[in-house]
Parts: sequence; structure tokens; C-alpha cells
Amino acid sequence: MVTSVKCSKCGLVQMARPTCKACGAGLGGGVANLRPRSRPAIPGMAAAGKKDALGKYGGPVGILAAVIAALIGRYSGLHLLIPLGGVLLAGLVAAKTLPSRVQPLLPAVAVQGGHLVWILVGATLLGQVGLVLLPVILMMAGITWVIAKPGVASIGCLTAFQVIFAGLNLWDFAEASVGSVTHKALLVHLLVIV
Repeated sequence: MVTSVKCSKCGLVQMARPTCKACGAGLGGGVANLRPRSRPAIPGMAAAGKKDALGKYGGPVGILAAVIAALIGRYSGLHLLIPLGGVLLAGLVAAKTLPSRVQPLLPAVAVQGGHLVWILVGATLLGQVGLVLLPVILMMAGITWVIAKPGVASIGCLTAFQVIFAGLNLWDFAEASVGSVTHKALLVHLLVIV
């Protein structure tokens, strides 16, 4: 399989394609009949255009974000792992099952679903499902509404719920002792909401 070719006219090394992207010369070598592969669009990533990931996310901001994420992961431990697994699981299920009109909202649905999974797992492990029953029902209703009828009203209601939920969690977070299980869990709650 040819992955890169060098243009004989200008010398540019590039992905195999029918013509050189710099000078337009034919690349030959059986490459002329290649058709560009279509790649599935990733919602939210269309703006990346022709920039590579390092150009878009690298540099000081990307490095700072990676360091902050690593520190939060180190502090929170398993409390961060469960929602990330939930987000991945919800994202995979949503990518396979959501209708095309909802696909642009896939990242938001995945994060909301992952948060919901984490709340349910945590409450089940602690034996306090009754305590989170109302927020879980409201969250499930909001996610279902966004999927069934995406629009300003459904997204606005789910956002309002999350803002209220964040306020309550922020209050508890401020009162929790640093390093406690509650403090770690609430930190992850707040990060998922944001």
C-alpha cells in the first residue's frame, strides 16, 4: 500500500493522490486512478480543516491543558475513570443508534450519558439510589428530549438543569475536605458539567 509519494517536479512528499497538491503535476506510479477516501466527519472537529492536530491543539495552551488534565486525573483517580468510561460507552452507543439529525450533538449526548452512568454507578455502589432518583429522572428526560426533538428549548432545559446541578455541587464541594472521597467525586462532577 502506497502511503506517501514524492512529486518528481517539485519534490514535495505527500499522501498518495492523483496530482501534487503544491504544483499540480501528475504523480503517476499507479496513483493517478486513486480516488480520495471519504472519512466520516467527527462532529465538532470540522473546523480543524487541513490543520493537523498538533497545529490546532499543540503549543502552550495544549500543553497546559494536558498538564491540568493529568493533575486532575492523579488527584481524582477512579472517580475520573468511571465517567470517562461512561462517556465512551454512551458515545459509542449514541454514534450507532442516533438519527443523523442528532449526530452534531453526539459529543454533548455522550457526556450527558456518561455523567448519568457515573451517577447511577456511584449511587448504586453507595446504596443511595433513592437520593439521586429525581436528578437521574430529570437528566434522562432531558437527554431523551434532546434526542427526540433537538432544539433551543430542549437544549436550554437540559442546560438549566445542569447549571442548577452545578450550583448544588459547587456548594457541597466548597464544604468538603480537600483530599476526601467527596471532594474528589464532586470535582469530577463539576468538570463533567462544565
